[in-house]
Order: sequence, then structure tokens, then C-alpha cells
Amino acid sequence: MWKKSVLIGVLLTLCTLHAVTPFSISGLKQLSVHVADYSDLLDSSMKARLERVMHQKLKALGIDTQGYFNESFILLLKSQKVGKITLLHLDLMVSGDVVRMTQKTPTFGISYLLKDSVEVEDAAADVMESLEFLLEEFAEQYKQDNEE
Repeated sequence: MWKKSVLIGVLLTLCTLHAVTPFSISGLKQLSVHVADYSDLLDSSMKARLERVMHQKLKALGIDTQGYFNESFILLLKSQKVGKITLLHLDLMVSGDVVRMTQKTPTFGISYLLKDSVEVEDAAADVMESLEFLLEEFAEQYKQDNEE
């Protein structure tokens, strides 16, 4: 019985730490915004709405999103059926070309990643709620990483 208590304690601790990421997002000034939906749960108008929300949040942080830039701010959506339940996995990431220090050659890299998963009841509402959560976490870290 004590093993279950310890396991629950560890899981609760990990859940509270999930907002902390090992990534540094200091110095981001320009990002291209993209929504990659591999879930087949959203229509094109909802994807456009998600992109607008992402643009607005980045603009509020002082990040330019009007144009095509080397680094991208991507929302990746994937769904998974588990019995009668549909899970939606959301990955919010910053990616782009990076140069490896050892080889001095450019390669594609992910410089920020935060994930969330939700059980789908109302796809549009669930995605929007999760995106708002992910964007708030991103904004909080961005502000901390860019304090002067």
C-alpha cells in the first residue's frame, strides 16, 4: 500500500514540475507560425483560428510573426484512439536551422518543446483550452528568460 502512496506522490511532484523546461527561449524576435494537424478532428477554419491566437500571443510578447523566418513556432496536433476514447496530443515547439558546435554544419533542431494531452469531448473547445495553457506556459518562460 505504501508503494502506491509513494508512486502517487512522485506523479504529483512530476506534474507540478512539468511547466519547467530545459530550453532557453531568450532572444527570440521573429517566428513563423504554423499549425500541423495530423488529427483529422479540426476543420480549416479552426486551424486558422488557432494560428490567429498564436500570432496574437507572440505579438503581445513583442515577437514579430509577419513574414517567413528561419525559426518557426509550430503547434503539432495528433490524435489517438484508446478504446472508445479519443486522445489529442498537442506539441508546441520552436524549431529551425541550428549549427552543431562540433561539426559546424547546419541541421534542423527543436529549441523549445512543451506537450499536452487531452481527452476529446468537444475537439474545438478542447484544443483551444489546451493551446491557451501551452501559450501561457510559453509566455511565462519567455518573460523569465528575457528579463534584463
